[in-house]
Amino acid sequence: MSSLLSTGSSALLAFQRALATVSHNVANVNTPGYSRQRVELAARPGEAAGRNYTGAGVEIANLRRLADGLVFARQIDSSGELGRLQVCSSQSSHCCR
Repeated sequence: MSSLLSTGSSALLAFQRALATVSHNVANVNTPGYSRQRVELAARPGEAAGRNYTGAGVEIANLRRLADGLVFARQIDSSGELGRLQVCSSQSSHCCR
């Protein structure tokens, strides 16, 4: 009976975390630069019960931050361009003195 309660409680705890993650994503939907998160669940290894296996519940395998590759590429390009322009600016200010 305790195995059954453990299986059920593991599911409740895992889905409680998943629901909290969804809530966090919704709360930050308009936050600039925020990337949403996803909870990935995995089955716990089963337990041998005679010739059969009994499930042992679920656990959180990973909390993954989802990001747009295009946004990251633009950030890298922008930071490179900013650095180039700062160098040009400093060189032009030295020439004009």
